[in-house]
Amino acid sequence: MSDNVVPFPTGSTGRTGSTGTAVSGSVLLDDLRDWYGTYIRPYDNMDLNLLSVWTAHTHVPAECYTSPRLQIDSSMFGSGKTTLCEHLHRLCGKGVLMGQVSSPAMMARLLFANPELPATLIIDEADRNLKPDRPGVDDLLSVLNSGYKVGATRP
Repeated sequence: MSDNVVPFPTGSTGRTGSTGTAVSGSVLLDDLRDWYGTYIRPYDNMDLNLLSVWTAHTHVPAECYTSPRLQIDSSMFGSGKTTLCEHLHRLCGKGVLMGQVSSPAMMARLLFANPELPATLIIDEADRNLKPDRPGVDDLLSVLNSGYKVGATRP
């Protein structure tokens, strides 16, 4: 397989190819950018590139040592943050859309159930769910902080 062709992740679907087929990396990123550009209107169109690369990276976490966090922010109500989260949920590797973060144990089970492809946690209203003065947030943050790199554990 050449360097510019990547296997489309097994168990996922997309416009570019069917499950298990090989897809050119540049074609995949262009398709993701086009998809986001159809439904999302960011302040800066370069953000569509960032969304595309970040989405693709969620399908290959075992090949990456760490995983960056994506923060979607706007001070304007109704700007489309939740809409973007819904698209991320459908396009990211094992995307889990969370409107409420209920417990650290549930989060840990989601993150570490499959070490080859851990869940991509998409936390809508994260600023509200992870407020420092909210009870139990320290435990939630410790799970999140242990789940961003290969081999991380939380004994």
